[in-house]
Amino acid sequence: DMPMPACRRPTRLAAGVIVLSALPQLAGAETCAYTDFDTFLQAFSADPALQQQYSADPLPMSWLDMEAEPEPAEVSEDRPHSELNWPVVVDVTTAGTDFTAEITAPDETSRTVTVNGTDNGLSEIYHFRAAPCWTLIRVESNST
Repeated sequence: DMPMPACRRPTRLAAGVIVLSALPQLAGAETCAYTDFDTFLQAFSADPALQQQYSADPLPMSWLDMEAEPEPAEVSEDRPHSELNWPVVVDVTTAGTDFTAEITAPDETSRTVTVNGTDNGLSEIYHFRAAPCWTLIRVESNST
């Protein structure tokens, strides 16, 4: 085997991520820091700055208005980043005793993360799309 040229030698980063440095970029192609969704979600949910960077702006959000009459009603609103309190997503790396987090993949470029509290009324669904980088595109809160 011939050794890899220095400009193409893999660089190891935290969490087992391998980056090939000095690779040619395709014209107009965006470089995504996270291609693997699970790795992205761990970093994204733990860091409010990443949440802001990788969220749609405005961010479509829906929630239950428990004060609505005659009964609770769902409210939907596109919220600009400037009106949001970051973080908007719970830190899934702390899942376990207080809540569970389940990831489903409707298709190759979509992921849904469903978070349910064990005894605290927490119930949220986060919708992500790779466009081309993983991005939070919608938040549904059914928390009580």
